[in-house]
Amino acid sequence: MEIPPDSPAIRSQGRQTLGDEGETRLGEDYSEVSTHAQGWRSMRLEYYQLERLHLSAHRWEHLSVLLYLEPVDSLLFQVRDRWEACEVRPGHFSIHPQGSTTTIHAPSRAAFLLIRFLPTFIAQAIHNHSAIAHLRLPTRSPKVDPYVEGVGRQLLGTLLDESKRVTSAKYAESIASSLIVHLMTQYGVAGTAELDTKPGLSPSQLKKALQSAQFGLQEKVTVETMARSAGLTKFHFSRQFKQSMGMSPSRYLMKQRAELAKNLLLEPSLSIADVARKAGFSDQSHLTLNFRMHFGITPKKFRSSLHRH
Repeated sequence: MEIPPDSPAIRSQGRQTLGDEGETRLGEDYSEVSTHAQGWRSMRLEYYQLERLHLSAHRWEHLSVLLYLEPVDSLLFQVRDRWEACEVRPGHFSIHPQGSTTTIHAPSRAAFLLIRFLPTFIAQAIHNHSAIAHLRLPTRSPKVDPYVEGVGRQLLGTLLDESKRVTSAKYAESIASSLIVHLMTQYGVAGTAELDTKPGLSPSQLKKALQSAQFGLQEKVTVETMARSAGLTKFHFSRQFKQSMGMSPSRYLMKQRAELAKNLLLEPSLSIADVARKAGFSDQSHLTLNFRMHFGITPKKFRSSLHRH
């Protein structure tokens, strides 16, 4: 919907109006707590509690994700010349690519986690995912995604626990890396038209196949399921998938299940047998075999290493 800059919803709130000096400032000196002092090299986490939120044509220096932690009624979100009115609920998130500019205005209290990803970490996270290496993330107004919310709240817990803030950079990097892959897979768009000329699946076919794998891991998704989502036979899909991804779809599924198991192992209430079942493995032995193949360590030893932090 089109909302002019002189809308009453924007004019109200005194010093928080567009163009006034009451603009919200982001950064280490303005957040309630952040990881800046710990020197994390992969990302920055910042937690904010504000009486009102007002960013006017804010330029994002890094790829950033805002995870809203409290309801925000009548939030106004502007990208270029388009305004959108959003009813934000806890767990909604927005995406802000590096170099993009957005205006956000909320006349009421706002609490959120800001995750800033450094370029080198993004490159490292997608290094083994050739299909998404050429995708880019567009600006995205607040929406709900249970996976993003879950990872965001785990990162928030690390940030708010002072003892973990110092020792848990590796733990945070592990789940944040999976978050980047998820964001690129679910919301990435082709950055160049030349993608369509490359051998293998088309960008739309590949995206559908990866989405079916992402959402079906716990339901034991198969190569046949992925092939149907791309509109191909299993034979043709497998051949074209390998051209696109550099690995067979069955190997890709095992890798994704291992990554899912790695994240599930961070949850202490789950037994390793529970993790195996939830990640789609036939049993605990099957999980252990594949986990060691992908990460060089058994699930039990991986979990023990986390407890030392």
